[in-house]
Amino acid sequence: MKQLYNKKWYTPREIARLGLIKNSKGDGGTLSGNYSYVLKLIKSGRLKAKVYSVGKIRPSFLVSESAIEQYHNTEDVI
Repeated sequence: MKQLYNKKWYTPREIARLGLIKNSKGDGGTLSGNYSYVLKLIKSGRLKAKVYSVGKIRPSFLVSESAIEQYHNTEDVI
């Protein structure tokens, strides 16, 4: 977790590890399943994220705590 501009920001892997967003299949899935699900949400635009580093292979994302809350408030989460 990073603290920037008076907000808490998380990487997709931290979100999965902390269980802030879980895969919608069954029991919440595995860590790698949750991580893939978070990335899918970001890429589809359902979870707002900032690109903080563009690597040669793939970009790195940061998601604000408020974006996670907004996702939970707007999605039909079981």
